[in-house]
Amino acid sequence: MPKKYSKEEYQKNFVDSYPTLELLSEYNGDKKYITVRCKIHDYIFNTKPNWLKQGQGCQKCYNDRRGNSLRKTTKEFIEDALGEEGMKKSV
Repeated sequence: MPKKYSKEEYQKNFVDSYPTLELLSEYNGDKKYITVRCKIHDYIFNTKPNWLKQGQGCQKCYNDRRGNSLRKTTKEFIEDALGEEGMKKSV
């Protein structure tokens, strides 16, 4: 069974574990909602502590990471648009 944290212990662990997030409400157990602010986007959202442990965090940070991973460079875009045959003709 997981260890139960006191409010003070959770506050300290939260600061150490999530440096880009700020806890705005009191911790009342893993299954109760808490209010958190993303320091990067100044975005306030409600979540559960166990969701944070599972890797869910700021939706705007997630969108940034996802967008950057899906974005192509100009060279990659041109290569995809022209395809193999187009590249041979242009060279």
